[in-house]
Amino acid sequence: MCNRYMDCADRTKFYLGLFAALLFGGSMPAFCLLFGDMIDSVGSSDGSDGDSFSSLQTQAKYMIYIGLGVWMFSWF
Repeated sequence: MCNRYMDCADRTKFYLGLFAALLFGGSMPAFCLLFGDMIDSVGSSDGSDGDSFSSLQTQAKYMIYIGLGVWMFSWF
């Protein structure tokens, strides 16, 4: 409806904002899934192997990347 009143710059900003909003909205479910995986890996480990620690490091890196993405896409 309002698309006919937009020029090229408005359309670009609109679709960029829509894309950023979709990524921003999808970050919380992704963050919750990663946090659940972290809790599951801590609960299932017996504490003797170093593999669980490396998986926690990997999941923590993913959470940092999601946080940086949220920070970046919240400015659009």
